[in-house]
Amino acid sequence: MSLWLPVVASSSNVQSHIPSDVLVVGHKTPDTDAIVSAIAVARLKSAQGIPARAVAQGEPNAETRFVLEKFGFSAPPVQSDFAGHEVILVDHSDAQLAPDDLGKAKLVGIYDHHKLGGLATDEPIEVIVKPWGSTATILYEVFNQENVKINPPLAGLLLSAVLSDTRVFRSPTTTEHDKRIGKELALIAGVSDLEAYGLQMLQAYNEDMARLDDASLVRLDFKIFKMGAQKIGIAQLEAFDAEFLTQRLPGLRQALDQALADNQLDVMVLAVTDLNRDGSTILAVGPLAARAQSALGLSADPLGTFKPGVLSRKRQLVPPLESAFKS
Repeated sequence: MSLWLPVVASSSNVQSHIPSDVLVVGHKTPDTDAIVSAIAVARLKSAQGIPARAVAQGEPNAETRFVLEKFGFSAPPVQSDFAGHEVILVDHSDAQLAPDDLGKAKLVGIYDHHKLGGLATDEPIEVIVKPWGSTATILYEVFNQENVKINPPLAGLLLSAVLSDTRVFRSPTTTEHDKRIGKELALIAGVSDLEAYGLQMLQAYNEDMARLDDASLVRLDFKIFKMGAQKIGIAQLEAFDAEFLTQRLPGLRQALDQALADNQLDVMVLAVTDLNRDGSTILAVGPLAARAQSALGLSADPLGTFKPGVLSRKRQLVPPLESAFKS
């Protein structure tokens, strides 16, 4: 499905709803797509005469820091207070992932590639949501439609986000749009070998992971979802060779127990994704872990079950868990 609203009559009407100094922000525990999309949308709006600035709900991870440094960008400042501001959300539309005080702000736009998260507004807003592999892919199309030029450094950022979210086009969330637009962005950015550059990005991420303690690893790419009456946490760690992560599963399991308690969750799921093996080792802990194990086809092995072909949290973990916990 493709949802392309504005829910208002025209782009000029959308702009009239967005006064100066709009904050553009990605989800909690931001990844490369969230940070890059915030930067890109802030530039898009500013080019359209709508002053906007990118902020973040957390520090960038090692992969994102590598990308920002390579193309000459600074990380958006971390912001926790959004009350009274006008806000555009990127790479999410779920209240669990949005700023905690979003209800005290004015939501004026959403750019995303996930399912709609149930947010409601008092007035029409600009909403652009497509089922593509990354928000950055969508933004390339938006820049072109709005006749806003993408210079080589920004193209490099957008390319990096596409490669990150699609795992260099290996993820089942990858579409033909991502592949085509990735190649077009690479030409603008001057990146000749997408596979080699994608590997550089992931190596930066892996080197950082190897230095982190177990609790920090679990928090690295961690999202909380409301499913029925339950709160479900899902963390994912990815590598081209994940052996250095699977060796740490006993300690990671203890960290999952702590994250479960700290966030008052009903279930905490961890997926350790090995792109070389084309699959993930998945484990679940918590009071309702048995239901999650059944939904995901896992054994009760405390160190998890390897599931061939499972690479995507959005496409392959969230839907079966939502079905299991919807009542």
